Amino acid sequence: MCGRYGVVRKVETYEKRFNAKFVQTEFEFKPTFNIGVGKYAPVITNTPPTQVL
Repeated sequence: MCGRYGVVRKVETYEKRFNAKFVQTEFEFKPTFNIGVGKYAPVITNTPPTQVL
């Protein structure tokens, strides 16, 4: 499946690894191996780098 990736760890693992906090969003975070185009996914940007959007 080209162009897909997975998010399979707990929220706390990502927060600790990237020193960032998850921002409240309209979707519930669920681990998955099938993130592709058009799906919501956690993103860390340069502004602000301490939040996962």
